[in-house]
Amino acid sequence: MKHRVEQRIQQASLEDPKNEHLKSQRIKIHQAQISTLHSFCLKVIQQHYDVIQLDPNFRTISEVENVLLLEQSIDEVLEHHYEDPDIEFLTLVEQLSNDRNDDGFREILKRFYYFSIANPSPFKWLDSLVDPYENDEKQQDYLKELKILAEIYMKAAFDSLLEAENLLSHCNAVEKHLEVVQREKMICQRILEDGVLNRDALLNHTPEKFPQMSSKIKKENEDLETLEDIKSFYKEYNETIQNVKNKYLMRSVDELKDDMKQLAPRIKYLVQIIKDIINDFAKKKRSRNVLDFADYEHFALQILTDENGTPSTIAKEYRHQFEEILIDEYQDTNTAKYTLVKLLVGVMGQFTAVGDDDQSIYAWRGAKPENMALLKDDFHNLKVIKLEQNYRSTSRILHAANSVITNNEHLFEKKLWSDKGHGELIRIINCRNDDDEAERVAKEIITHKLRNANDWQDYAVLYRSNFQARMLEAQLRQLQIPYKLSGGTSFFARSEIKDIMSYLRLILNPEDDSAFLRIINTPKRGLGPASLEKLGLFAQEHQVSLLMASGHSGLTHVLPKKASGELKEFADFIERYTQELYQHPDPVPLVKQMIDETGYIDLVRSEAKTPQQEKIRIDNIETLYASIQNLINRADDDDDRTIDAVIRKLVLLDML
Repeated sequence: MKHRVEQRIQQASLEDPKNEHLKSQRIKIHQAQISTLHSFCLKVIQQHYDVIQLDPNFRTISEVENVLLLEQSIDEVLEHHYEDPDIEFLTLVEQLSNDRNDDGFREILKRFYYFSIANPSPFKWLDSLVDPYENDEKQQDYLKELKILAEIYMKAAFDSLLEAENLLSHCNAVEKHLEVVQREKMICQRILEDGVLNRDALLNHTPEKFPQMSSKIKKENEDLETLEDIKSFYKEYNETIQNVKNKYLMRSVDELKDDMKQLAPRIKYLVQIIKDIINDFAKKKRSRNVLDFADYEHFALQILTDENGTPSTIAKEYRHQFEEILIDEYQDTNTAKYTLVKLLVGVMGQFTAVGDDDQSIYAWRGAKPENMALLKDDFHNLKVIKLEQNYRSTSRILHAANSVITNNEHLFEKKLWSDKGHGELIRIINCRNDDDEAERVAKEIITHKLRNANDWQDYAVLYRSNFQARMLEAQLRQLQIPYKLSGGTSFFARSEIKDIMSYLRLILNPEDDSAFLRIINTPKRGLGPASLEKLGLFAQEHQVSLLMASGHSGLTHVLPKKASGELKEFADFIERYTQELYQHPDPVPLVKQMIDETGYIDLVRSEAKTPQQEKIRIDNIETLYASIQNLINRADDDDDRTIDAVIRKLVLLDML
């Protein structure tokens, strides 16, 4: 990175040899520190570990060990609460879990854990969650947010009506349909008069039933897909209206306030459980003398602040050391990182933040693009420079992109432009459903390739949501079109596929520890995080894989009889099916038998919340079996028909 920056400065200096600033930058670049924020935090900790009384021989915990240790903390904290259960705890578990287990509750605890540690003061942030349930003023703010959400949905419903009206205006013999839409449009305008939602007017309104599209109307209009779109837009309008009424307006303000006050004790208990997990997890890491990335941030913050929360002497030394600071991808910083930046920069510091609020993708782990908007409050001399020129796309593509995001909430308004010319026209095709869309895309690629003698690598398919990948991949496979999936969730990234692939990977490679960890408790075999941790230490000590360690005779000396027995049984199971699959001429039925014997199919059925979800997951598994069979059937020679060759291809496809 430093070398590339130096080259760019040198090039600019040649173009402008009298520029003294560039000459200065060429000298300073050799002294610059370029690293990630986490690397910088680690350096601060290594140099000042004594300030926080940290053992200097600490190590960075591995991702697998970190996950197992956190799971162990959650297990032990919940076990403590289960031993002497409070009524609020039992109510929480019942409300946030399904009928079979408390996995849903555990996932919520993990999400709150990760959000809390993204803040400089996790406990303070957790306490703030209780405020709206107890504080009348905070409740009022919360209710205002609900009203804003209701208004946003109502505006979306109104937009659906406008789309239906626009399409109807181009159709024949649809006067009654147009009248219904226009009447609803007038009512919507009254409900949203001056942009403010009229609660009573909406609650008292029930949308008209949309007239049927008769056979006469269908004869009068050649484009039947447009008629289907009209029905869809009106249905979307109707459903949005009902959603707003049921979710946001059905209960009065006083009723909502009473509900929140009744929920306050449960929220407090939830917050306390998360605090217990944070404390327990921190103790476990300290006892092992390990740090994770969140520790990097929090320990660095402790070093850079004094007891009053103001910048420490060490922070001031760093301010003096760094004349200028630049941070890239600023939209992905969390609150802890933002606090760290302010400590390093100071009020008058030379500071550059590069980011794009429209490209924030890590909100799920605590990133806050709003940090970019806060810059103007903390740095009063802030100068905003918009880098709006796009160097890759044509003007037509950029105009379309601007139109797509124009209704989003923007922290900074931008208009992208390009000097690459207008570019080719964008063609929009209406399809009946997802399957039809995927089929059209695949056939268009084949047709265009044959007409123009192109290579497969000349084509790309961009889709909006990951769920569309399965249909596209299925059509591409069916038409034998080779492809790579980039930057999205492949069919092979679905949980049920990853689980079964992990069984197959372990058969292919007994030293695949990540595959072992994924399936050793899928389905559950009664092996907790403590047992798996001991297994990992045993494997490290004997320099063998986790699977090999599971079948080791010495394991009984470090694990209880039940746990070691379960591991031995699993190792024998994998060994037996490895031998059978390598010898069997038709391995697919044997793969099905193996997965059935594990109880995995029963697990999928028991975990499914709806029959539709169960069908989707079972269908995915059947698709995987069919893919294995297709690879065998299409193999050119016997060597490519073996189970190991097929699994290798599947793993390679997954990697691609």
